[in-house]
This record gives sequence, C-alpha cells and structure tokens, in this order.
Amino acid sequence: MSGHSKWATTKHKKAIVDAKRGKMFAKLVKNVEVAARMGGGDPTGNPTLYDAIQKAKKSSVPNDNIDRAVAAGASDDMGWLLAIGLLATLVWMYIEFLRLLSYLQE
Repeated sequence: MSGHSKWATTKHKKAIVDAKRGKMFAKLVKNVEVAARMGGGDPTGNPTLYDAIQKAKKSSVPNDNIDRAVAAGASDDMGWLLAIGLLATLVWMYIEFLRLLSYLQE
C-alpha cells in the first residue's frame, strides 16, 4: 500500500454525489412549495402540486420534506388571498368614487 485508503476515495466521490443530490432535492422541494402557494395545499384540487409531489417522490425526496414544503406553501396562501381581495375592493371603491364625481360634475 502506498499510504492511501480506499475510504478517502469513496469519501470524495460520495461528497460530489451528495452535493448533486442535495441540490436536486432543494429544487424539487421548492417546486412543491411554489405549487402549494399558487394553487392551495390539496393535491387533489391542485394538479400542479400533484405533479410536483410525484416528481419529488420519483426522485426519492423524503416524505417529511415534501410535507413540510406543502405546509409552508399553503400557510402563506390565506394572507396573500386576503391582501389581493382587499386590494381589489379598494380599486373597485376608487373607480366607483370617480364615477360618482363625474356624474356630479355633469
């Protein structure tokens, strides 16, 4: 033997494989989170989320990671919906106010 070990070679190869796998997992989990945020946290009613979950499972992403991503994406869903609803109401009120002003000026 020339002073090297098989484990050192294995360790370096494993580090490269693990880095690639971690990067892929992060990308897939982010896709699941975004799909849950856009269409809700129920995969039966959100085909984009269903597809993202199936791709993640096919790539061996742990179920805990998928569940956490769905929960994180769906939890922010209500806040955004409320903000959008409030904005739409304010815009509608402003338009109605402008209509009233134009009517009164006639």
